[in-house]
Amino acid sequence: MSPATILDVGPTMAALADAGVLESAALHLATRLAAVVGCTDEREVLALALAARAPTRGHVALDLRTLGELLELDEVAELDDQLRAAIEADLEAMAEHVRSGAWAGSTVLRDAGQLRDHDRVTPLVVSGDLVYLDRWLAMEDEVGTALLARLGEVGDDPDEVDPGPSRVDQAVALDVVFAVHPDSDAQRRAAAESLQRRLVVLAGGPGTGKTWTVARILATHVSAAGERPPTVALAAPTGKAAARLSEGVEEAVASGDLPDDLAARVRELAADTGSTLHRLLGLRPGRAPWHGPGNPLPHDLVVVDEASMVALPLMRHLLAALRPSARLVLVGDPDQLASVEAGTVLGDVVGALDAVDHPSLVVLERVHRFAGDSGIARLATAIRRGDVDAVSEVCATAPDVTWLADADAGLDAIRSVVAERGARLVAHARAGDAAGAVEALSSSVVLGAHHLGRVGVARLNERAESWLASADIGWRPWDDRQPGRPVLVTANDATLGIFNGDLGVFVATPDGVRTAFDVRTAEGEVLTVHPDRLPAHDAVHAMTIHKSQGSQWDQVVVVLPDHPSPLLTRELLYTAVTRARRRVTVVGGSDVLAATVQGRVRRASDLRGRLQRGVGQGIGQGIGPGVAHS
Repeated sequence: MSPATILDVGPTMAALADAGVLESAALHLATRLAAVVGCTDEREVLALALAARAPTRGHVALDLRTLGELLELDEVAELDDQLRAAIEADLEAMAEHVRSGAWAGSTVLRDAGQLRDHDRVTPLVVSGDLVYLDRWLAMEDEVGTALLARLGEVGDDPDEVDPGPSRVDQAVALDVVFAVHPDSDAQRRAAAESLQRRLVVLAGGPGTGKTWTVARILATHVSAAGERPPTVALAAPTGKAAARLSEGVEEAVASGDLPDDLAARVRELAADTGSTLHRLLGLRPGRAPWHGPGNPLPHDLVVVDEASMVALPLMRHLLAALRPSARLVLVGDPDQLASVEAGTVLGDVVGALDAVDHPSLVVLERVHRFAGDSGIARLATAIRRGDVDAVSEVCATAPDVTWLADADAGLDAIRSVVAERGARLVAHARAGDAAGAVEALSSSVVLGAHHLGRVGVARLNERAESWLASADIGWRPWDDRQPGRPVLVTANDATLGIFNGDLGVFVATPDGVRTAFDVRTAEGEVLTVHPDRLPAHDAVHAMTIHKSQGSQWDQVVVVLPDHPSPLLTRELLYTAVTRARRRVTVVGGSDVLAATVQGRVRRASDLRGRLQRGVGQGIGQGIGPGVAHS
């Protein structure tokens, strides 16, 4: 039974609920809040319901300017014309009601400017064209205020108790760390700003040296601190990203360009401090975080990798838990997919700081993973700029990029990649070669934009089983633990050192079947785990682009759906393409590809505007040169 048949809601909400656009949680919250404050105006209850729906779609607020997009959703497009027209009229009436101020004095809606001096229960707040549930507006306000407070130089805040190393010690430390790399201007700037400011944002795409720079930031802080070593935390939103950060920092200091004692101290820091943000903060379901304003984190420096995946609520907890004098370094690629939860915090911060040329932002642009003129690099740049013509040109001319618009040709390519990788996996796994099997895992991958549909990941995984069964490799679709079967871990197990998003493969060993992962033991061997000890996992031949973040493969096949969709964006395609080290194949029609390149992740929020306005008013303005680019 539809929730709309149980709750007393208007016809538009009932239609949207029956179509699956409004979930029961949003309906229940809206009707409950309306009942609490005595609201009976259906337009205001509809605004409540859509504002409650917004965070489940990644938005912090409901944007009245984009209401028409609701009518473009597949679920609504299937409704008859008369019902669609009625929904459109009700949405327009609601927006006009909110914008006109006809709600003035209502117990439900109030202007954002009255937020702090209004003592009534008023769950819905209007700020221009944005309509918030008040707790989300308060959260955005807290994050914006905390970030602005951190944008000034060390010493600007009277609450600080530790100004850190002297400028002389800082200069000496920078000379020591960058002695072998005097041309690393942007990286040196990042390290210098992290000593002088309480917030630094290190932005850059894959292969631009973000982890190398993080290692030098740590080395600079260790060197400048002298006898008193700094307390450092390396963190990331996921266990997989946290583990990769620690490993990457250790690898980055193994090149021999730092003094041995300094390199050893940095390696020790990286090995001991990697953590998920939830674990760092002591976040537990249904309970307040262990660390907060009354019990701040003890660290002098906190580095957060993959910051694009940090949603607004988690960023709020992090900022509230930092000591006033602590330095925060946010690291990430603002052009990648944002968190699946509400907000695009890193993108908003980078956009705001870039717009005002703020010294807290350092952008790394020089790609080291592959040649800057490679097809993959040029394709990624064209996608990031939304240049459809440039994307088509690269696809037509670059030797390491292939575009298959024909559906049959695309399926043949997918099948070829699945069969080739499957044969390699089976051969190594049955021979007991765990290292070879793990290496085969990283050779290629099929990435889908959607989970469902003709070329969705679920369907591709079903087809892959059939393709492998028909190949001459002895594949057994019914055997969940056969050697050569790849799996995707979907839960964390810190004890084993395996995290959500890790890929493994079953291999034959003298002791029976084990699961091998691209994780090294203390002895340098490939980590193998008994299948019974595995955390939650799925068999996987194809995976969603969202699941691929933070990983790399030699060859990537990106599969776009048959029709354009609001979920297809340049950020999604950019993330998929930049997973490839040597070759990328894009499967999809020309109209879908063009729509994807032109589409943007648009999330309703005013955090970027808050930051730009705050800096423009002199809050966190700082001194010195502006944005550093490598």
